[in-house]
Amino acid sequence: MDPTSLANPTVLSKTVHIQNMLALHDAVENDERPILVHITAHREGDEPRDFGTVAVGEREVSVKAELDSSETEMALAGMILSMYGDVLVLTASSALATHIDCERNDDTRPHNEMFV
Repeated sequence: MDPTSLANPTVLSKTVHIQNMLALHDAVENDERPILVHITAHREGDEPRDFGTVAVGEREVSVKAELDSSETEMALAGMILSMYGDVLVLTASSALATHIDCERNDDTRPHNEMFV
């Protein structure tokens, strides 16, 4: 992986936001173990190929790349992961807002429904 990619201002900014969210998540979950995200990609019918691992800890975010792919495949996988990341963040924000709203209204229904 090109080291300048990790020094990109956008990547550095997202890293700060990720570490801030990790601190909040650790406090809520009472668990300070690092979060590991394993990334694979493949064409339908092919075996998954490892793209790498992102490890997020209290003091560091490390990216271990195992990129056995073309430049266009890397770009496509990155675009897909970015879109999926947005979906996860928006879904979590909506669920949290619903949870907070229910708490304010003394709603006792369970708030662990699955979002699709």
